[in-house]
Amino acid sequence: MERTEIDAVRRMPLADFLARLGHEPVRRSGNELWYLAPYRGERTPSFRVNVAKQLWYDFGLGKGGDIFTLAGEFLQSDDFMKQAKFIAEAANMTVAGWEKP
Repeated sequence: MERTEIDAVRRMPLADFLARLGHEPVRRSGNELWYLAPYRGERTPSFRVNVAKQLWYDFGLGKGGDIFTLAGEFLQSDDFMKQAKFIAEAANMTVAGWEKP
């Protein structure tokens, strides 16, 4: 996977990524979008996305980060290439050289 492809994946807005996975914000407050945590069941939204910084934080888990760490929560994997591929697939991006030879 080339650097330009990684950068394209990195630039995908978190709200777009979540929407493509079927998750919409419950409420908006300034630069913050609040969701029900997308990878676990909850009734009160404790998952925040800062649209200005493109960072997320899950108050229920006490974890947060960028789009790659969010993909890692969905996948339960720290494998960067798996995370990048998951994001690209959600975005319908066709990316060359995903498969290792």
